[in-house]
Amino acid sequence: MGLVDYLRKEIRKSGYPLEIEISSMLDKKWEEVVNTDSYYDNDEGKTRDIDISARRYYEFLSGSLLLTVNLTVECKKSENSAWVFFSRPFKYGLFEVDGQYVDGIQALTKNLDNTTNMELILSASKLHYSRIKKAARCFAEFHYQGKKSENDGKKEIFEAENQIKKYISYTNEKILTGNAPVTIDFHFPCIVFDGEMFEAQIRGKRLTLKKVQHVLLSASQPSQYSQWDRAFLIDIVHKSFFKPFLIDIDNSIKSLKAAVKRKATKIADNIDNTQQSLPQKRSV
Repeated sequence: MGLVDYLRKEIRKSGYPLEIEISSMLDKKWEEVVNTDSYYDNDEGKTRDIDISARRYYEFLSGSLLLTVNLTVECKKSENSAWVFFSRPFKYGLFEVDGQYVDGIQALTKNLDNTTNMELILSASKLHYSRIKKAARCFAEFHYQGKKSENDGKKEIFEAENQIKKYISYTNEKILTGNAPVTIDFHFPCIVFDGEMFEAQIRGKRLTLKKVQHVLLSASQPSQYSQWDRAFLIDIVHKSFFKPFLIDIDNSIKSLKAAVKRKATKIADNIDNTQQSLPQKRSV
């Protein structure tokens, strides 16, 4: 086998074709699509990266109010392991996504628990999470053909989930330590999987197992800027379902935009009032 043929074979086995394919789908509608966007992992003490970070920007009140929407994506592929998610009844609430945003009041006060504006926005929004009645907190990977992989168990899912949570937490905390307060910054986290995906439900001794294209994963992450763990809802999406999933995201963004537009004056007033109430720095 020649070098070129060998490289083609190895590239096809890797996750890079999936990452580029997903990025290409996002190029059409998203203003910024960044591959291998870096962040600092405090737990491991080193720089790591997320597969895809895509952004859109929306201005209100003649540009004085800015909404930044982020789609944060990890891509995974497996030819010999199936992903299984153990789902439970789920009801969406405002604090199920409190790790996914930062607004101007939080940035000014350096306090993620100050959710005045986000409660105002999210209570007036209908995100796609609100239609979902089941979510998973437990998951596992099961090897089913060929040589047993070192990733059997839950390594790949666990790794992807943590990458996403740490990346979003890092970007949020970077905003909190910055000088210019962001108005509203919201993330939609997602893992795209090219492989076999199943949802499992256990009721008593009965196990129901079905093949799925989309599962919602409920997760949490500690933050140094909050006394509470921050909550995340991560969409696990099969590669074949990514285009329909983007329609759901587009509709969620439309609802988010509409809520910000309706509440724009109140949001801006809340930020101004917070800024005025802060201790003024003395000039030297």
